[in-house]
Amino acid sequence: MIGEHLRIAAGACWPVLPSVHASCSAYAMTDIDVMVTHDDICFASGPVCSPRWLRENVYPYYEEFFGLMRDQGISVLFITDGNADNVADDLARVRGGRLGERAFH
Repeated sequence: MIGEHLRIAAGACWPVLPSVHASCSAYAMTDIDVMVTHDDICFASGPVCSPRWLRENVYPYYEEFFGLMRDQGISVLFITDGNADNVADDLARVRGGRLGERAFH
């Protein structure tokens, strides 16, 4: 049941992805040095969803969108509320589709 609710929630986000991509593309054409972005992926007790679900359904979009910035030499400062201890390593690996390189400064 919870899995189905998460699939529905993820599906509700898909219509906004083109506008997020367009916004990131526009920022990538500017002369900014740093882009600050935020996503509420954690509660005080830990991630909103399982780390596996985030890896499968959220981080690929981060990699795509943040990659647009990184490809232009723009650093990405990502902020989340709550306790990100269980996802910090995953977040550190998100980098425009090139896992293993640090994305955040």
